[in-house]
Amino acid sequence: MGRLAGPQSKGQILRAWIRQTKEQREVLDRLATAPPRPLANPPSMRRRMALLCYVARELPDGLGIAREHRPPYTPDMRWLVEHGYLRLERVRAGPGRLWSFLVLSNSGQRRVSAYDLPQTDWNWIAAAFHHGMLK
Repeated sequence: MGRLAGPQSKGQILRAWIRQTKEQREVLDRLATAPPRPLANPPSMRRRMALLCYVARELPDGLGIAREHRPPYTPDMRWLVEHGYLRLERVRAGPGRLWSFLVLSNSGQRRVSAYDLPQTDWNWIAAAFHHGMLK
């Protein structure tokens, strides 16, 4: 017969502790190799285009917003939605829960394909995402 609910064996406890420690070390390694915090923000149109290019290249399924470990719905994101470059989609995630995603629209795809993003703006948007400093 199998075990019912009860205390775990020492081996199970040890394996769980090892797995948890490994995950914590991976998080610390990611933080150690993180890009430096951006000191200054580019002008508004360059910020918006950097955000649009980042969503297009790095997040093809869409950018989840306004929930845990995700960026808030910022004024730059709102501007991109109002001008038709991004679409705000809501996905049901259970009873009474909706998740919001920003998805690239056709006009946004055309805009990204015609825009050459400078490396400095790319570095800024990557650092801003990592440090939670989006405008």
